[in-house]
Amino acid sequence: MCFVAPNIRSTEEKTLNIFVLLETHSLQYISTAMTPGTNFPEYTLVGLIDLEPVVYYDSNIRKMIPLVEWMEEKNDKHYWDSETEKQTELLCVSAGIHMLQRRSGCEWDDYEDDRTKRGYFQFGYDGEDFLSLDLKTETWTAASSKALITKTKWDANVRATKYRKNYLENDCILWLQRYLGYRKSFLQKRAQQQQRDL
Repeated sequence: MCFVAPNIRSTEEKTLNIFVLLETHSLQYISTAMTPGTNFPEYTLVGLIDLEPVVYYDSNIRKMIPLVEWMEEKNDKHYWDSETEKQTELLCVSAGIHMLQRRSGCEWDDYEDDRTKRGYFQFGYDGEDFLSLDLKTETWTAASSKALITKTKWDANVRATKYRKNYLENDCILWLQRYLGYRKSFLQKRAQQQQRDL
């Protein structure tokens, strides 16, 4: 997005100042698994693009639901069935715990010269920080002594760590760019329709 501001120094000399608003975009998933028997679903997931909730899943409805029109419009039944299946598999793995929270995602700076990418994979347990993935060292960082056993076990699974790193630095960015394109296309169509309706 650009804004142009004229700067007139004299009648003979004119300069043009251009201010560019740089954007950082993000795709993140936040999920929570809880011990069965509470009044809340055992497992929930919310997907966000630029902090806007775009998809939702919980163990009661057992279906991934688009929260914005453009997500529903651009993805077919196979996509939604596949996403539902992934979350259902995670539910089976997560059963029987107190409360486990996961936050994972990526950020992409939409600049011409510097398209910086960042990813993160973090876990909380019973309301406290637990583990986070250090993408540079490809190891897990324990936030407390309670996480040391899990850290050792996960650090030993190099293949899974490399998979997560690849997802965060590549696949996540590609999905983010795809979703941003869907949103942009949808908003352009809506604006054109509104212009025609005037």
